[in-house]
Amino acid sequence: MKRSEIINYFYSAEITPNETCFHSINLKIISHKAQLELPQLIVNIEQGGYTKEKKLGGLNFHCDLLHRSVFLDSFYQNILYVLEQKILNQNVLSGILLIGSSGTGKTRTLEETLSLLVKYNYRVLNFIGVEHDSGKNILKEIIYILFEVSEELIMQSFTIKDASDSLSDIFEMLYKMNQNKISSVDITDQYGELIFERMIQGKYALIIDNIQYFDYPLLHFLEKLIIYVKNCGRGNSLFLAFSINTDYASENTDITKIKFLFQQLQNTNVCRMATWFLDGFHSPGSALEFIKQLLGINNANYDALFQKILDKTSLLPFYIECIVEVFRNFKSVTFSESRCIIQNPVLFEDELTNLPDSVEGNIERRWQFFIQHHPNEDNYINLLSIVHIFGECDKDLLMSLRLNTALLKDLCKYHILKREETVNTDKYTFIHDLMEKFFCEYISDFDNIAYEYLTKTGYKHLKNFYPIVYNLCILYSKNYTTEELVTIIQAGIHIEIPYKIFYSYYKNCMKAILESYESFICKNEWYDLVYFIAKQLKLRIGNKAAYDMISKLFGTLENGNFEDRYYYNRFGELLFFYGEINQQLTYYQDVISLYLKYLDRYKILEKSNSTEEIRSNITFIYNRLSVAYKHFPDCVRHQKHLHYINLSLYMSRTLKNRQFLAENCYDKGSYYYCHIKYKKRVLDYWESCCNLVKKYHIKVMTLHYIEHRIQMALIRQQTDEIPQLLDKGFDYIEHGKYNEQAIYFKRFFYYAKAIYYLLKRTDYEIVHNSLQHAEEALLMLGKNNMTYINYLRGKLYACLNDSEHTYEFYKEAYLQAFDLTILHKDTFIDLLTEDMLIKFRELNIDQKNFPINYLKKENHCLMAKRLFSMDKKQFLIFRNNYRAKSIIQSLDGKENYPNI
Repeated sequence: MKRSEIINYFYSAEITPNETCFHSINLKIISHKAQLELPQLIVNIEQGGYTKEKKLGGLNFHCDLLHRSVFLDSFYQNILYVLEQKILNQNVLSGILLIGSSGTGKTRTLEETLSLLVKYNYRVLNFIGVEHDSGKNILKEIIYILFEVSEELIMQSFTIKDASDSLSDIFEMLYKMNQNKISSVDITDQYGELIFERMIQGKYALIIDNIQYFDYPLLHFLEKLIIYVKNCGRGNSLFLAFSINTDYASENTDITKIKFLFQQLQNTNVCRMATWFLDGFHSPGSALEFIKQLLGINNANYDALFQKILDKTSLLPFYIECIVEVFRNFKSVTFSESRCIIQNPVLFEDELTNLPDSVEGNIERRWQFFIQHHPNEDNYINLLSIVHIFGECDKDLLMSLRLNTALLKDLCKYHILKREETVNTDKYTFIHDLMEKFFCEYISDFDNIAYEYLTKTGYKHLKNFYPIVYNLCILYSKNYTTEELVTIIQAGIHIEIPYKIFYSYYKNCMKAILESYESFICKNEWYDLVYFIAKQLKLRIGNKAAYDMISKLFGTLENGNFEDRYYYNRFGELLFFYGEINQQLTYYQDVISLYLKYLDRYKILEKSNSTEEIRSNITFIYNRLSVAYKHFPDCVRHQKHLHYINLSLYMSRTLKNRQFLAENCYDKGSYYYCHIKYKKRVLDYWESCCNLVKKYHIKVMTLHYIEHRIQMALIRQQTDEIPQLLDKGFDYIEHGKYNEQAIYFKRFFYYAKAIYYLLKRTDYEIVHNSLQHAEEALLMLGKNNMTYINYLRGKLYACLNDSEHTYEFYKEAYLQAFDLTILHKDTFIDLLTEDMLIKFRELNIDQKNFPINYLKKENHCLMAKRLFSMDKKQFLIFRNNYRAKSIIQSLDGKENYPNI
């Protein structure tokens, strides 16, 4: 049974050979019992004038749930309050998104949400605790439940011939899906409207925990579902609840889209969406009450001791649960059911004082205690490693692998594994992802233990039902041909590899491919496969993991026999791929070192064999060096930035691919993009860029084209064309082909929208909302410098004559500006300071209540002294004669604006 207070109970019974009835109900567990008896349904079916009685269900389930403790912390209670009072039963698309690291209570909060959904009669599609399953299987399960059919019914009722001739759209979809004749993405694209309409018509709630574990097909379905329901224009009761674990979430574009959709829709009239970032209990008192609930202790005798434990560990719920589990090993206590009885208070205090500080330390102590009382450690580790690589193991599978399943009882008793009892068999998984993570880090080569066991005992029978594990065993045994290795590497295209073994899968693939270089006749194919592995890693588990792996790859290439690598185009792509990862991780000095190392070699090749590909590589290296150098504040490296832009611009003129030239024209214009005195240069280069994009139909730069057009309109103060450009930009992000950098461009478009309405001095509510969306996008990009947003918020509140907020936001913008890594930072800060001090003087901000002693530069202090020493008449003369100097200005030329 899943660790939840809600059971989704699905009955089915065959009425006639060709007819089956189904019924699904949600049951709430009111009180804990070791054995739960699920009710039996008696169904009366009327057919042909007579009534037929059928009995369905009536099963007993063993319940391993311990004493359930409620999160009394006000933060968690507020989530449930807002959910019940403001989100559920509003006749619009509604939902919650919970974001947080491991152990912060995301799953528990989703489980509490289930209780409210049952209370308000939602039909719950509950996918809590299914992260080991594939997104494809979850999608199939959703469809089966929505259309009230089973896999068996489809197979019994239809043939291939029927499927092509006479089936309705619904059964055609179900049949194709069951026979794997359609991909999960195509199900959404071809039949999405059919599925979405079904969800709208019923009062459905879809709950998916840990959506970061799932691949593109399921996330694509969720994205299209949200967009469809949002735009349907009809009342509906669809509710969505998802969680994202930030410890495992990469910069995955698909996950980011879901996050952005939730945050974009939370302030609209057509939806009721909310996003919460969970970081544990906000009150030490709540954490204290939680630990006492878990122990069943009602008095305050040990509060001071418990508080000391909490002070040196964490307020995350799972961390506290780990501490309680360690108590079970104490000699000073006994447990009666779910209540802790302290037999020796003095010893209890001593044992508490000696607890480890970290959750890993507490788990390690529990494991050491377990091993002391259970011999045959290797047998337990074999079993745990097998559960890890399979994700979720049923007892029959473990028996077929000749493992000692009697050991499972011990591992469940000590809350290392958990058991879910189903109709046919028991299923086992780790009790928490932090527990699984501990074993992966604590035991050397934890996953390889399973592969070694399987290669000794036999793994051939796993091929059809567990192809990923089968492939891993082949890689471990090194028993493969070149053709088989290619198939194994490309398996990720056709089979969804579970997130938790994804890194292991492609780490072993990378190791195998590096060892197989000589066996590949076609070296381009070899580099294709290496590049494929690198892209798969970045796409699924992010830059960090890809960086570690590709760093090792480059070390191997440089130290091994790969001197011919420069002649292969795919190696160039791999080099730039690695460079971009370094760039995105802000390892700018590493970027410079990497490209300078390879630049000399390509220049030597270019002299002897000046092909388009080699010149393209040199051009790109020049361009990326210029980008890396611009992040350093000193003037020497700024000159290098300009030097490499010029070299890249010169070289790109020799290439047939005009995209390089367009990009370099934009970058050259960007070098001057700050002060009004460079207005003509900026516009000339950017106009050339846009003309090249338009003339040569460079569709991959569509969003760049729209961005540059908006920037030029702001510089030229031709603001009337901006709304139409913004509409095009937002529409392309949602529906366009080349939208990989969707979040970056959304941030820019919301900046531009805010500036447009500030320039027009109207619709300040739109300005406020736009800046809120821009901030959300900024955070999704992993950036936390709010200079531009606070700058524009300062201008907004100045328009509203709100002195306090004007002061606060301008001050924050000023202080954060010194942490920027941009070209012409000093000029930008000077222009910001001018604008800020003039606004303060216009609003007559009192320096006693709003001091400006935070100014860091002498010229800023002198400017402030000069402005605030003026009387009203002098300031009026100054204001009338003042002309803004930034490249983007107010329509009257009197105010500086940030160069977005």
